[in-house]
Amino acid sequence: MSRFTMEVNNPEVTVKIENLVFEGLSGIEVNGTGEYRYRNIPGPVGVDLHLTLKNTSSSAISKISFQAEVRDPDGAVLEVIERSWNGYDIPLGTQEELGCRGYRSYNSETVPPVLSVQVRITQVLTIEQLPPVHRPVAGEYLYQALSNSHIANMKEHPPVSADLTIDRMGARSVAHVTEENGLSDVIDAFLKIKIRNDHGAAVTDNYNSVRFIFEDGETAGISLLLKNLTLPMRNGEVCYELDDFEPFWNPMSRLCGTLTEDRFSRLRSIY
Repeated sequence: MSRFTMEVNNPEVTVKIENLVFEGLSGIEVNGTGEYRYRNIPGPVGVDLHLTLKNTSSSAISKISFQAEVRDPDGAVLEVIERSWNGYDIPLGTQEELGCRGYRSYNSETVPPVLSVQVRITQVLTIEQLPPVHRPVAGEYLYQALSNSHIANMKEHPPVSADLTIDRMGARSVAHVTEENGLSDVIDAFLKIKIRNDHGAAVTDNYNSVRFIFEDGETAGISLLLKNLTLPMRNGEVCYELDDFEPFWNPMSRLCGTLTEDRFSRLRSIY
């Protein structure tokens, strides 16, 4: 439990996470803690998950995906945190452990005082089970370069909604997009984005993302360093510059409410 004060109507607010529940697939033991952290008073507070995953199987593991549902006191889902660990070069051996972290920030004036978090392992793959990795090439359409069947078939089977996130140095703006508020325009612009080039390593405080939700309940999306695509490869994460990205970024910024104040709107390069 964490305690902090802030200058709002209620001068002292106690926030805590209750009922942290873990579920794992066979061969993975999950332990961890959840806590609130804050940056400013008043300002964003965040659910900060620290997990330890232990390989209890007899095989080396090369990929582990997990999902955390953050719920309010009434049980409604506030956030879904999805993370994957890729041990392409150094798999997780038998009885070895690794640490994973998931974080989401909220406005400290509106976040409920009690949250429950449920964490589940959604995928475990050995190196033999890993699918082939496609390395994008310049000129390729982004939706075809991601090696994801749902995104590759977006023209024929479009998503039913999308979650757009712009995170600038911890200040997050999120938009849930449906047909009622411009999903078709978002999809059309996304389908026109192309791979420009392999940019190599990058550093930025702007961790943006796009997450599509499909009719069958599956989700798929991309991670962005500012406006640049990041993809996990077997030799580590690779960053790509993108062409024709502005027509997508502009409605994304507008929907997230950051367009008029976005001082990065004219920049393509990574800091």
